[in-house]
Amino acid sequence: DYTEAVTRADMAYIIYNFIVKSGVKVSAVDDATAFTDLGGLADEYVKAINFLAGYGIVRGTGATGYDPDTTITREQVASIIANLVRAFSK
Repeated sequence: DYTEAVTRADMAYIIYNFIVKSGVKVSAVDDATAFTDLGGLADEYVKAINFLAGYGIVRGTGATGYDPDTTITREQVASIIANLVRAFSK
């Protein structure tokens, strides 16, 4: 439903799939993060969040939290887009 709010996990999954499907050449990145609140998510969401965090495209909301079920803010979306451009425009 396009009227529902988008969560931080949803946005990470959308951006990750955009990268994969656009054919952007990505190098290996350490995608292990210290996020301790991803346990209830599907594996593909965890993979997306960890991948993007490894490139510095997404950040946590604290030392070990990502808050995947929290609605993403416009400011966070803008930050993700800026970080995405920065990460792959080299």
